[in-house]
Amino acid sequence: MKYLLVIATYPDDRQKQFEEQHSPRNKKYCSLHRFKYIEVNSLNWIPEKCQQRHVFWYRWFFIQYLMNNGFLKDGDIIAHLDADICIVNGKLPFVPPKGKSFAYAIDSCNTHCMGAFTIKVNDWSRGMVDNLLNEERWEKFKDTPFWKMFHDQASWYSLAGIKSIFGDPNQLGWDNFPYLGWGSDIENKAVYSIEELIENVEILPVEWNVTTWRKNNVYFRFPTKTEKKEDVIFRHFASKVKWEEEWAKIKMI
Repeated sequence: MKYLLVIATYPDDRQKQFEEQHSPRNKKYCSLHRFKYIEVNSLNWIPEKCQQRHVFWYRWFFIQYLMNNGFLKDGDIIAHLDADICIVNGKLPFVPPKGKSFAYAIDSCNTHCMGAFTIKVNDWSRGMVDNLLNEERWEKFKDTPFWKMFHDQASWYSLAGIKSIFGDPNQLGWDNFPYLGWGSDIENKAVYSIEELIENVEILPVEWNVTTWRKNNVYFRFPTKTEKKEDVIFRHFASKVKWEEEWAKIKMI
């Protein structure tokens, strides 16, 4: 089975925009590629101990719960999109490439972004989710500037040995966030070796997580640049930027 998970619990007008624009496209995408759609519009299910963490962590707790309670079985696919992502080009299914257990894109600002990811359920990915949510690591780093800003993404940086990045979140770009790869953090010991990451994880092209749009050009820092909106697969309105309605009007396929 294949599942697409989206959690949408905005306290403002974004919730209405999600329900009217993004949610219908998510459902259409799932119908095209035979995903079961899981849309969560409440946080009442979050256990009390998990409420200590930022809402970004909740997607992982939800997936862990599905894994641990038999809803997700080995071989299943569970993909996740942030609610502020608009599916633009829907031709390809959001699944890890053959032989991989986890896939995500380097976004247009060069970060290993957890706004969109896809997992094949198996022993390795179950362990990865447990490691990412590890309580001891969270307690150790939760009050550092990087973890306070990037939350679960910072946890992935720790696991994969990626050097911590930090800058002004209102001025994202190449200067603030140069691309840093697996194993770039030589000061702290990573949980996963580069060899294990290469075997199990795929970094997708930036078209899967386009976060920067300026002067009618999509500036791809990694690895290409295009001026065609139709080439964008996921348009991600990250960092609370305004959601541009025109993207939801583009024909999906």
